[in-house]
Amino acid sequence: MPDSRDFDQTPKLVDKTVILDNPGDQVKGAKNRVLVVEDEDQLRNLLVAVLTSEGYDVECSSSADAAVPMVEQNNYHCILSDVMMPGMSGTDFLAKAKQLRPETEFIIMTGFPKVDSAVQAMKVGAFDYVSKPFELHEIRERVGAAIEHGKALKQGEMEATVISDDKSTRYLAGYSIVRTLGEGSMGIVFLCERIVNGAPKKFAMKIIKNNTYSGKNEAVERFFKEAKTAGTLEHPNIIKVLEHGYAREENIPYLVMEYFEGVTLKKAIQSNQHIDFLTRVKIIQQIAKALHTAHSHNIIHRDIKPDNIMLAEDGYAKLADFGIAQLPDSEQTNVMKIIGTPYYLAPEGYNSPKVSNQADIYSLGTVAYELWLGCRPFDAETISALGFRVQTENPIEPLKVDKNFPANLQPILEKMLQKSTDDRYKSGLELAEDIEKVLNDGFQKKKVLQRVSWNTL
Repeated sequence: MPDSRDFDQTPKLVDKTVILDNPGDQVKGAKNRVLVVEDEDQLRNLLVAVLTSEGYDVECSSSADAAVPMVEQNNYHCILSDVMMPGMSGTDFLAKAKQLRPETEFIIMTGFPKVDSAVQAMKVGAFDYVSKPFELHEIRERVGAAIEHGKALKQGEMEATVISDDKSTRYLAGYSIVRTLGEGSMGIVFLCERIVNGAPKKFAMKIIKNNTYSGKNEAVERFFKEAKTAGTLEHPNIIKVLEHGYAREENIPYLVMEYFEGVTLKKAIQSNQHIDFLTRVKIIQQIAKALHTAHSHNIIHRDIKPDNIMLAEDGYAKLADFGIAQLPDSEQTNVMKIIGTPYYLAPEGYNSPKVSNQADIYSLGTVAYELWLGCRPFDAETISALGFRVQTENPIEPLKVDKNFPANLQPILEKMLQKSTDDRYKSGLELAEDIEKVLNDGFQKKKVLQRVSWNTL
């Protein structure tokens, strides 16, 4: 809660509020309008008094529902709102306010832990946040910074703001947070910008949502290992990690990657996005080449799946997310854990998390099967049942799933999905070269007397 010194000043601030209502008085900042939305009467009145004493033209509301028509009728420079209120929540109010007044800066007041608050504020588009309990000087600073930020945006002074503003949540590690690109159970990825050579440039920033960080925290160790791993790889089909570290007083772990405009292969498949068959084959070839580079550095990805393959409209593909990559001499692997996504896990991955680069080849084979045929090679209701099928059964022969499936492509898929690593492709380059031969020869249909083998056991 606000400190006692601020509460002691409350009567004086209220008196000052009355004086400020006199149109004849000129106070610095009086033309800047602020809306306070807070359901707790004492805190709301205190905030109004404090901000009025700073020279702002302040209005207030006890609920988000009542504040919406106020935003419709008035243009505020900054809105300060609680998150947890009866009726409409603060985050829903923010979304509505941004829709009505996209230029208005928004500050969230929240009782969540600071790191979670920062992540939530960036996610929903707030300029900044203040975690309860807070001191009133924080409110003064945040509101002042928000209004100055709004002015800088209108005047095109983004470069100066990015460099100088280190307090706002919408700027993290010197990058301007634009919007959310994607979110998982642990991490969230933002589109961000930074001035490079005098012009704004887009990047992708990934942070994790865990609010407990320490040197022994496995999530953070894995997070920074991803940055270290991907940062060493240079390949046109691999998302490049540019920097990583801890940001702000909350020590928020972050990494910054090149921004690749596109969607995940998973989203492309789920949305029935039209991808011609030739492009589907080339996608697998591109990722095979990316894996060859990673494997050449003794780095095994271990989580090849459609979610981790980015796809541009022209079919250009990039491999992302080395978050559980197996590094040379890694001691982090727990032998009791299954590492990877079960549907795309190689047979040997169900027995031990210590796998060779050929496990990535198998996983890419499951992606190819799904991408080329429209279904996964194996499915089951439990991990144990799925693991049993992966280790002991043959997937349905491609030509039986699709009679028009290219006969000269089936042996490639068969070799990718071999149970034994001895029979599987030894490298991504070998796989890419075999695909290139098919592309050069053209897709061939099965002839009546032509025999095509299919046995992955």
